[in-house]
Amino acid sequence: METKASTAIFSNDIYGVRDSPRGYAKLFQGICKGFNLTQLKNDECVYVKIVKITMASKATHDLSHLHKIQPNVDQHYRVYHDCAYPIGILIVCSYVDDNFFFTNRTQLAEEFETYCNTHIEMTSEGPVN
Repeated sequence: METKASTAIFSNDIYGVRDSPRGYAKLFQGICKGFNLTQLKNDECVYVKIVKITMASKATHDLSHLHKIQPNVDQHYRVYHDCAYPIGILIVCSYVDDNFFFTNRTQLAEEFETYCNTHIEMTSEGPVN
């Protein structure tokens, strides 16, 4: 494996190597933290980013109240017109080398996917059913 700055170039296929899941997890963890996602303490494979998307709301990392938030923000007060919620949330779940994104704002997921592709090659398989 050659290294330049903080970029890793893999010379061989990582599948079948005993430490490959751990290596990918550390690489993906660095990518998530670089995008300012917060890693959950009780499940280290889950990362969350909450952003303010209205002029009046405050971004918070308190997840306990999310189930109470209603999509009732008036169009006039929205920063991003595609989301009626006062906050945008991106939840990223990683399992070995599969990653799932859940969001209430498509642009946030697209930004994360673009960011990831600057570090590793990643393809989208489309919506989760």
